[in-house]
Amino acid sequence: MKTLPLIILLLALATAHAATDTPPDLPLPVASFGAAGTPDGALYFYGGHSGKRHKYNRDEVHGNLFRWQPGAEKWESLLKDEPAQGASLVAAKEGVIRIGGMAARNEKGAEQDLWSSETAALFRVSDGKWHPLPKLPQRRSSHDSIVCGDKLYVIGGWRLEGEDDAVWHETYLTLDLGKADAAWESHPQPFKRRALAVQSIGTKVYAIGGITDEDETTTAVSVLDSTTGTWSEGPKLPADKIGGFGFAAVAHEGRLFASGVSGELLELRGEAWVSVAKLAHPRYFHRLLSGGEGKIIAIGGASREGKKAPPEVIALPAADSAPLPEEAKKSASTRKASPAPVFTAPTKKTESDWPRYQGPRGDGTTPETGWNTQWPADGPPVLWKAELGKGLASFAVVGDRVFTAGNDGADHDTVFCLDLETGKPVWKHTFDVPTKAHEMSIVPFGPATTPTVADGRVYFLSREGDLLCLDAASGSVKWQKSYLKDFGGKRPVYGWSTSPALHEGRLFLDVGGAEGSNVCLDAATGEKIWQTGGGEAGYATPFVSGRLLVLFKGEALELRAVADGKLLARHAAETRDFCNCATPVHSGDLFFISHTGGVGSRALAWDDLALTELWSEREVGLLFQSGVPVQNHLLAFNDAKRGVNDLRLIDLATGLSRWESAEIDKGSATVCDDGHTLILTSKGELVLAKLLADKIDILSRVQVLGGKSYVQPVLAHGRILCRNNDGSVACLDVK
Repeated sequence: MKTLPLIILLLALATAHAATDTPPDLPLPVASFGAAGTPDGALYFYGGHSGKRHKYNRDEVHGNLFRWQPGAEKWESLLKDEPAQGASLVAAKEGVIRIGGMAARNEKGAEQDLWSSETAALFRVSDGKWHPLPKLPQRRSSHDSIVCGDKLYVIGGWRLEGEDDAVWHETYLTLDLGKADAAWESHPQPFKRRALAVQSIGTKVYAIGGITDEDETTTAVSVLDSTTGTWSEGPKLPADKIGGFGFAAVAHEGRLFASGVSGELLELRGEAWVSVAKLAHPRYFHRLLSGGEGKIIAIGGASREGKKAPPEVIALPAADSAPLPEEAKKSASTRKASPAPVFTAPTKKTESDWPRYQGPRGDGTTPETGWNTQWPADGPPVLWKAELGKGLASFAVVGDRVFTAGNDGADHDTVFCLDLETGKPVWKHTFDVPTKAHEMSIVPFGPATTPTVADGRVYFLSREGDLLCLDAASGSVKWQKSYLKDFGGKRPVYGWSTSPALHEGRLFLDVGGAEGSNVCLDAATGEKIWQTGGGEAGYATPFVSGRLLVLFKGEALELRAVADGKLLARHAAETRDFCNCATPVHSGDLFFISHTGGVGSRALAWDDLALTELWSEREVGLLFQSGVPVQNHLLAFNDAKRGVNDLRLIDLATGLSRWESAEIDKGSATVCDDGHTLILTSKGELVLAKLLADKIDILSRVQVLGGKSYVQPVLAHGRILCRNNDGSVACLDVK
């Protein structure tokens, strides 16, 4: 009987020891911060951001320095320094060194005023004070740093200076810590990346992942030989949904480890990264630190859903252990494969309007045939060009009129009506819209919706929720509503991007909000017919199919009755920032939905009563661009694999790909009934191709625009309209 209390005591002591072996929760729940471990086993973290993703203010960007000693029950607060998000912290002989970072000078709720830092400082453990180091040659944040030998290396990042455009660094810096009078030295860097991880093994310094100045996440690993100053390319990270964006890395016991939002702990073994462990709390914009013999520690960071993750100790397998087995990434369909698509040559020329987002059918296809597909080497003749302001608005074409929109950068949106043949303005309507109310580097400001044109009226929605009905002939305002003021809507993180959905004299709107998230209006008068439901707004334009109103909202696919908005079926599909952007595809009794979150793509069978999953594929995900139906298949760019080109023709019945192609940069497609397709890539290249059952046959490719383009090309009346994010427009003649 006396042994029982002893056992309980021993268990309690073991539990207490285990508890102090893992750091307690961070006193500030931060992501994108600096952290370092020192030889005595102490862990330090500095700075970081504790607010909502992409929302910065002076109260939620921190300059605190904390230390945890093994066995301690809490983090010790040390001397504060300047606030910094996206800073780095490295261990040095006398303490830890902070480098750069970004501070927000604005109050909460005010327009963001973000500045990278030009300072570095040593926190000396012996006196508990910060000591300035030489200033950086230029302001820098979103970089990473490491000490290799006696030198401190600062790699990647960008420079933010308030309203000025961000400048991506083309150089890396070194500081010789062995010299008292050392100054920073700049060296050429063969890439422009930020949000990367930097570590060293021996004399090699690794720059791991990140995002490029083209706003493309990357799996690239660049290796610097510190003895010669030469760069080479190392083994790429495994393809993942957001590449190597927000990765953390640590060198421990002569081995190099890295992890990102998937939660897989990767180890570099020879010429490949292999998965060796799984974090209990997947995270990114975190830090990995040495945790003693055979262990590393993950601290801070955010989950895919935005939640801040607790610290965790990861026991490392032996260096010669087998990689973790792959998890099942798909559920198989029980249906037979669809027949191969077959296209017949057109017997006559057919022209078509393009009156709304994604064309006459609202799915990216057009019946237009008989247009010129025999292009010269330099592409079709350019009829006209125009500059219409920033934004992601595509085109509506009705007869000889083109309708689109842009933002002038000075708090104004303009809806344009242009002559299709000349590009000259017929009319334009300008109204006040805050240009940079919610500025984000990955998304251009300006309108993100496309005008809808019908019955002599033009319907347009601004990113801030201004809904306008304009006269198609003159541009005069017939009526106007506000998603916020009139319907109590809730602005999505990236602003409203669902184009007005029109069907039989009614407009259907996804306004967002806890109550009355879905709205139906009389298209002629703007009067409300019904308002119902709740939940976050999505980014995918609603559409009507038969008696069904189809909404891919921020948290789910919803099928509602057109007549009264009654919910008929719902299938949960939530991802970070509620980024359900790709328009669902309805084919027969199937609905295809996709995002780049944890589930990827799936097909749902609809039997007039419920939605039932038919198949799912985690390795295929659509982000901004929608897939285009091709008979019983789907033409789509796979955004789940970042940093690589992956165009597929997917059988909607099975989820299997008939073919995959890496020949075309990611972009947006338009498909004609005869199998011809036009693809405008994100780099402004227009590709003409023919879809076949076993491949895509590229017929011509021409650079029509500079900069970046996320806008679908439009084919109408023998004219191709292309646009980039800055508002440059080109109209090509293919009659």
